[in-house]
Amino acid sequence: LKAFNNFELQNAIMKKDGNKAYRIADYFGQFPNKNPLPVTLSIIYNLFSKLIIIHGLSSKNPSMAAKSIGVSPYFVSGYLEAAQHYDLKKSVEVIDCLRQADVQSKGVENVSLSHHNILRTLLFQIFD
Repeated sequence: LKAFNNFELQNAIMKKDGNKAYRIADYFGQFPNKNPLPVTLSIIYNLFSKLIIIHGLSSKNPSMAAKSIGVSPYFVSGYLEAAQHYDLKKSVEVIDCLRQADVQSKGVENVSLSHHNILRTLLFQIFD
């Protein structure tokens, strides 16, 4: 069984690779202590926050975009590609879904959903 991490999940989301993202979520479900949901949610939140910033830029110049979102110019192409997959409206919707997932992960409005199910539901909302 391949071990996955949050950065592989982020990359699968950025590339809109639902199959890989769900495989990673299932792995996380088997080993919840290795990949706690709050950490995963914060990484996905940071990704979509960066996409919202990119959508607000007047120029999609890679070096300007890298500086604006605080990533190395080496990584900025992945974010620019992800911004093509998720427009501003979708990025804002995902932030709202993340808020809901965070609340559920803390047991509010949720008595029975496992962290695995919360993550799978979030992925469904992201890829929908």
